[in-house]
Amino acid sequence: MTQELIKSISIESMLANKKAAMDNIKQALELLNKAQDYTRAFGMGTINSWLIDEYGRYHPMLESEPLKAIEREIDRSGWQHLMKESGLTTFMDAKRRDEWSKTIREGKEIPPMNKNNIFATFDELHNNRGTMFEDGVENIFKRLSWEYKTNCPCFFGKIIIMNGMVSYNKKWGFSSSYSSRGNELYDLERAMRLLDNLPELDHRSSITQLFADAVNGKEQTIHTDYFYLKWYQKGSLHVTFKRLDLVEKMNQIIVKRYPGALPARTK
Repeated sequence: MTQELIKSISIESMLANKKAAMDNIKQALELLNKAQDYTRAFGMGTINSWLIDEYGRYHPMLESEPLKAIEREIDRSGWQHLMKESGLTTFMDAKRRDEWSKTIREGKEIPPMNKNNIFATFDELHNNRGTMFEDGVENIFKRLSWEYKTNCPCFFGKIIIMNGMVSYNKKWGFSSSYSSRGNELYDLERAMRLLDNLPELDHRSSITQLFADAVNGKEQTIHTDYFYLKWYQKGSLHVTFKRLDLVEKMNQIIVKRYPGALPARTK
């Protein structure tokens, strides 16, 4: 299953290249240690003085176990590449993507990149892709504020209102809010497109970018295939859904997640 998800990559070749790289790095570390013996003998410094970046951070070669540190960096890049090629991030909402990115970035819980771990990880993600998508729809719903009458605490209505999407200044007018709230709009469009059996859009052409461009261009409304957006000085964004059939599909997910909590709905 995993190789079918990542058709553009030969996992065997990727792991063979990793092994070759680690073999060469091991040899390079041995040569560096030899070189350091010579420089120390004549007071010309050590590896430590050569491998510190502009922020004062040590290179992985300087850690107590440099070979393991370097392998961790290689694994980090490898996992990122595999995830991108698999397309499974399409089924993740902003929260889950952030968690995955944090794990990869910090490198504390990255599993070693070997065949067993790659197949286990991607098979699990593939098998759970439906659940991940439903989690995303549920998280969109849970982030809505119930202070607005149009935001029904039971299901998605024709109109929803999202807070903190814009800011307003009398002198400069509107500006978009570059915060995690922008990801909520992206998640909403992503859910609609997947329910419409269409691929996810790149961030550069998504509603998030269109919204930012419109706000910063002094506009106050946007029309897309799925939404009519209008924003107000107090920072709220009114989202009117154009495809109520897709809204109903999102509501079916909410009913599935909270069968006992939702009252009977009327159309």
